[in-house]
Amino acid sequence: MRRVSSAICCRHAIVEELAGFGARVHTCSRNETELEECRRRWEEKGLHVTVSVCDVSVLADRESLMDTVNNAGQSLFKPAAECTGDDYARIMATNLESCFHLSQLAHPLLLNATIAAGGSIVHISSIAGIIGLPALAVYSMTKGAMNQLTRSLAAEWAHDGIRVNCVAPGGVRTDLSSDHKKQMAAAGRSREERWSLAGATALVTGGSKGIGHAIVEELAGFGAKVHTCARNADELEESRRRWAEKGLIVTVSVCDVSVRGDRERLMDTVKATFDGKLDILVNNAGQVFLKAAAECAADDYSHLMATNLESCFHLSQLAHPLLVNASLAGGGSVVHVSSIASYLGFPGLVLYCISKGGMNQLTRSLAAEWAQDKIRVNCVAPGAVTTDILKQVDPEDLDKEISQVTTNSIIDDFNMVKNHTVKFKRTREVMASATSSGERWSLAGATALVTGGSKGIGHAIVEELAGLGARVHTCARNAAELEECRRRWADKGFTVTVSICDVGVRADREKLMAVVNDTFAGKLDILVNNAGQVMFKPATVYTAEDYSGIMATNLESCFHLSQLAYPLLANASLAGGGSIVHISSTAGFLGMPGVVLYGTTKGAINQLTRSLAAEWAHDRIRVNSVAPGLVMTDMNKNVRARDG
Repeated sequence: MRRVSSAICCRHAIVEELAGFGARVHTCSRNETELEECRRRWEEKGLHVTVSVCDVSVLADRESLMDTVNNAGQSLFKPAAECTGDDYARIMATNLESCFHLSQLAHPLLLNATIAAGGSIVHISSIAGIIGLPALAVYSMTKGAMNQLTRSLAAEWAHDGIRVNCVAPGGVRTDLSSDHKKQMAAAGRSREERWSLAGATALVTGGSKGIGHAIVEELAGFGAKVHTCARNADELEESRRRWAEKGLIVTVSVCDVSVRGDRERLMDTVKATFDGKLDILVNNAGQVFLKAAAECAADDYSHLMATNLESCFHLSQLAHPLLVNASLAGGGSVVHVSSIASYLGFPGLVLYCISKGGMNQLTRSLAAEWAQDKIRVNCVAPGAVTTDILKQVDPEDLDKEISQVTTNSIIDDFNMVKNHTVKFKRTREVMASATSSGERWSLAGATALVTGGSKGIGHAIVEELAGLGARVHTCARNAAELEECRRRWADKGFTVTVSICDVGVRADREKLMAVVNDTFAGKLDILVNNAGQVMFKPATVYTAEDYSGIMATNLESCFHLSQLAYPLLANASLAGGGSIVHISSTAGFLGMPGVVLYGTTKGAINQLTRSLAAEWAHDRIRVNSVAPGLVMTDMNKNVRARDG
């Protein structure tokens, strides 16, 4: 049977999936022969598919075509320095301009969509739009732009009842990717022809197995002198012996990176071994376990965070003076080994996902702060790699969790979005004519917990929720301020109860939730994790107490309070189910010098949000975060005062 090329990759699968659900589908391609062959096969399967020949890079062709799944695309495997003007124009027209123009052309048709929930646009992006891939610069650029086009159109066309989303698949074995493979093989050069790291020094954590082991071999193979560490002395020595047989220069030491004292001893060894200089630090050591978020214990949280996140920050701190003295002309480099789990929500892997999300933001923040020291900071986010760490996860458990997120959770989320979209126009019409919060909507009978409600953003949230009729409980550390707020709220007729709580203390959080449980008779509709702390300080001078304090207040409290609130939210009285809102920050997306730890906690909160949303969707608990920019609260006034 003849193999059909461009029409039977992921776009072919989309046609079959939609038609298999009963939709009438129109699709297009440049190759008329292949397209007609596909149409014939679809007809034999009883699928309603019509076709037309179209080159989506051509304006006139697009104007004769209406298709709301913008999937047609083209890739180009070529070093950025060699891309011509024609290369650029062709890829941009095919991959990006076509998406925008077709969406424009489809807008009036989507407004008249026959489905009750309204029209839908789906852009087929790529993992290349999120991570950097060599020799795919122009392709990656179009996909990154497509991601932003999605956000912008979604915001602008929401009031028209048109949903706009994109999907970003990883490598899919299509003709498009097989062509790249051939080109890569043809362009392949030996290690010696690529570059040399002769004379360079490197520290790689967790180098006795898995990804770390491969990194050690690669660096040493390029001529670098490498030091690595692991917890198991026997495995480490066996690896060292094999490397020596290969002629690789690798020294080793035993270290548990979750232990602060071990990390300090490790860096002392590295300093002595490499005469006070270090060119490359690879923070690779990590841990993963599969466990429902509601069942994670305090020890689970503290150990995983110490291993995966705190170790990266502390070792980077300790390595800073050595990296400043790097012998390589380009300066020192830090590479954090993150994970695709830092971008996606995976049920059962919430703590792992949080740690990797925090690592991504740590990368941005350190990169911004240490650029002046000629230290580059980057991270890589691989997908699933069959290493010993992944073998620890039961395949059946993993398959079960993944199947939940790819079937039930997605269907539930789609239905939830569909239902809310149906209501959106009515809500918007009501809001347009409303002049007060009471006229917009009502939260009468709803219950809410807002942490840190005595001032700033938290205070405003308490007033808004109570003004809409909700019964609100809030907490703060300062008893006098809290009581003054409660008195003023009572004067306004708001139903607000209060209690003293330092959310950075685990026992206080447990007492707080016990009070909420009693106050609201075992039910809770809304949890707003707002309480937080910011600290303006260079990354190199943070102490262990600084780290633990801000992590407990900003991150651990969000996770633990969400855990504690879970059974109450599962009993929510509102028809739509329970809601959790985490107050994040733009610092969770951008690299900002001086607030490295604050940014790290907010990046981790963003990933906590995704992971809990995926895991708790089947319990009808929505989890979201908001990321405001600079708001002039007492917290930020204190920062500005200290900064002069």
